[in-house]
Amino acid sequence: MTANPAASTGVLQMLTVAQVADTLQLHANTVLMMLRSGELPGRKVRGQWRVHPANLDEYMRAGAA
Repeated sequence: MTANPAASTGVLQMLTVAQVADTLQLHANTVLMMLRSGELPGRKVRGQWRVHPANLDEYMRAGAA
């Protein structure tokens, strides 16, 4: 079994727009609109949106998707 290097170093793995879109079965542009409006919490990292996995889980639990 291969260990996740990010987990061992404590680096947080943020999700990309494409990963969030795939998870929610939405178009990437829809996810971008949700991020820009604040409907889905996220932040820009080096000019690209990223979503913390816990924020996506909370969003999905709330039934908003």
